[in-house]
Amino acid sequence: MTQRGPEPEQFFPRNTIKEKARLLPMTNVANLYAAADQAIKGMTGEARDYLKAGAAELRAACAAASAGDGNLDPSECERIMAAANALRDVAGSFGYNLISEIANSLYTLVSNPKWNDRQVLTVVDLHADAIEAILRQNLKDDGGATGSAIVASLRKAVYRFAADR
Repeated sequence: MTQRGPEPEQFFPRNTIKEKARLLPMTNVANLYAAADQAIKGMTGEARDYLKAGAAELRAACAAASAGDGNLDPSECERIMAAANALRDVAGSFGYNLISEIANSLYTLVSNPKWNDRQVLTVVDLHADAIEAILRQNLKDDGGATGSAIVASLRKAVYRFAADR
């Protein structure tokens, strides 16, 4: 008969989130969501600054890429896609849904390997123009009629570009 060793010790990690939640005066989930919404609203100014910086990075990536010849280098595409991805991820969280939609369009456009020539940079510039216009006019959510006009004109440019390929 084989001899068994001591019973293994069970390990249960502390649930620090649960402990922190107990310290909060609000125990209701709706109150927690309201507090989170309030915290996000308080960061809107910071988000606008971040989005402006993201648009500037997009411009810088486009300018750097336009200096080359031939097709875009993968690192140039990656820099543009990284800027678009950062804008896409942050914008929607702070109510700039149009910027998120435009950044997604840009990401999709640049990630397509058949559109990696330098002519795509014209369309990248149009995306950056649209993002800057939305920030300048502080268009939130769908942006109303102005937002619809911006998105419609950008879509036309993308379709024209794609049709020429």
